[in-house]
Order: sequence, then C-alpha cells, then structure tokens
Amino acid sequence: AVQAALKRVSLRPKHRVGSPSHRGAVSLVNYTFEVGAEMVGPALGRTPSGCGCDDCRADTLAYALNRYPAKYGVTVDGRRSLHPTYVDFMRHELGMLIGQAVRVVSAHPHH
Repeated sequence: AVQAALKRVSLRPKHRVGSPSHRGAVSLVNYTFEVGAEMVGPALGRTPSGCGCDDCRADTLAYALNRYPAKYGVTVDGRRSLHPTYVDFMRHELGMLIGQAVRVVSAHPHH
C-alpha cells in the first residue's frame, strides 16, 4: 500500500526535485485543536454551572480532544487546505463532545 501511495504522489509532485518546495512560510496546523479551542468558551458560557476559568477551559478541551481523532494539515503563507464541509462536520462532532466535557468538568472541577 505504501509503494502504491508513493507511486501516485510521484505522478503529481508539488515541486521539481532539487527546487525550493515553497515560496512562503510553511507551518503545521492541528485543525481539531483550533476548532475545539474556539468552541470551548461559548459552550462553558451557556451553562449556569460552567466555570470559565483557564483550568476548566483546558480540562474541557482536553476531555473532548482526547475523544476525537486529530486532523493535521499544512499551510503555506496562511492558506489552509481543509475543506469547509469537513470543518462543519468537525464542529458538529466536537460540539457534542464539548457538551459532554462541560457536564463532566462542571460536575468535577479541579479547583
């Protein structure tokens, strides 16, 4: 399977061998972390017993992300390659997990 994947990739290389692979800054992005981090604050704010302190936010995010597979990507000069419909799907699934995490962390805060 690995050999077949390497053969397919070599048919459409991103750059010529020996030439610079990019013209701008390249970085690795954990899309799951980014989407989850932006959802935690509002989720904690919607519950009357939800504490919005940094400890509870971190615990809530860790609980949810440990139950969801990570999705990584590469950006070039800030351009992202994750399809918007996948981001919507990820928001939906993470939303359910973050809701569960809010209930668990609110019931058992570490402070």
